[in-house]
Amino acid sequence: MKSRSYSQPVVAAILVLIQDITTKVSIYVDDKEDSATLYRTIVMIVDVYRSEQASRFVGMTENDEDKGSDLVLFLDILSNVLSKDILEGGEDNIATGAQVALASLEMLLSVMNESVLKLPDLAMKFFRLVLYLVEFSREALSVMSADLLVALCRCLREGMTSQYGSEIACTSMEALTEIVSYFMATHHPVPPLLAQQFSDTIPLAFETCLENSCENTIFNEATSCLYSLICFDKVAFDRFVTQMLSTKSNEAASNKLREEFAALLPDEPKLGRRER
Repeated sequence: MKSRSYSQPVVAAILVLIQDITTKVSIYVDDKEDSATLYRTIVMIVDVYRSEQASRFVGMTENDEDKGSDLVLFLDILSNVLSKDILEGGEDNIATGAQVALASLEMLLSVMNESVLKLPDLAMKFFRLVLYLVEFSREALSVMSADLLVALCRCLREGMTSQYGSEIACTSMEALTEIVSYFMATHHPVPPLLAQQFSDTIPLAFETCLENSCENTIFNEATSCLYSLICFDKVAFDRFVTQMLSTKSNEAASNKLREEFAALLPDEPKLGRRER
């Protein structure tokens, strides 16, 4: 791939080959060393692709769907290696397919701008991959850099908005709930910028609940996401409520609304089975 980086047909053919291997061959490989060799090879390909090809996606828009075909192949490859992890089980997923996904995530996030996310197939595959990673290989969160975690959560916040469709919004909120719940359950140190991301997402999660009260699927994910964020930072939620009730349009009913908000939550909310 490095020696023929100028040839897009060659690059695409290599990615298709790796996709076929991870789809049709690797699932039958039982030897751990053979699997590890495949994973190392994919990581090397990711590194070469990042250095030689990532610049192609700078300034990419929703009109450049042909450019996104490489990224779709990458996402399929990463989903395949994660699926093999999930099927095999094991206690150290971070050393296998999840490691391959982590090696690729930084590159993918660097090109996932607002326009690229409007490519439906690409966006859906990306957010599903993130959900698989944080749901089935949660240990990966403990080794992500602070910058990568913050970039990931920013992308999930973008996905929560209605402009990309309800399925992506649901997937984004479910993934964010998993991330918040992981840090709360494990008491793993939360980088300050990531903690600020969680707190800053409370208004968006609250707004999503209000806007989708008649859409059961998205409403359920929105309430779970909001509740996990409240459990993480109740002070930020209380501050948000106070600011909201102090607006002129809410002045007349502020006392009643304050009582209703107080009745919604215990003094010290804790994650339940649904949020974990």
